[in-house]
Amino acid sequence: MATVRERLASSRVVTLVGPGGVGKSRAAVRIAEVEQRGFRDGCWVVPLAEVGSPELLVVTVAEALGLQGNDLPWRLDMLADHIAHRTALMVLDNCEHLLSAVGDLVDGLRAACPNLRFLLTSRRPLRLSGEEVVVVPPLELPEHAGGADPEAITHYEAVSLFADRARSACSDSASSPPLPAIRCSRV
Repeated sequence: MATVRERLASSRVVTLVGPGGVGKSRAAVRIAEVEQRGFRDGCWVVPLAEVGSPELLVVTVAEALGLQGNDLPWRLDMLADHIAHRTALMVLDNCEHLLSAVGDLVDGLRAACPNLRFLLTSRRPLRLSGEEVVVVPPLELPEHAGGADPEAITHYEAVSLFADRARSACSDSASSPPLPAIRCSRV
């Protein structure tokens, strides 16, 4: 996390890159929470996983910023006008399926909004000018979990993340069959 914070201090575009499920999103949200004090106008987290087409990107960002008039055909220049003089961090999460559109959005906003910084998460870099790429490695797994004490393996980030996701999936759907008990020392 310290590396990402250092990169954000020196670069306007930082991209967390790694395979799915390694914690890029969680890290980006945590950084936004910690860093929001350093941005006068705060931080915006824009989840993009459900955005099905590039044409919906600007609308999705406008909605995440709480802009009214969603019936308007939001354009990049309108969005830039709204945030041009703000000092903020914009987190664009799960960019991999919209690389070109996100690249255009970031380039356009970066040109019009001098105090806006971007933290992106993606499985691949966007290859933008000035982009700082931070590779997020896979989470550590126990070498031999077969005979390990269940309480001992919960200290591994991969196991903890799996347990968190399993609990979340169970609580999201009352009709889902119960999972076996998952003992986790960290929640």
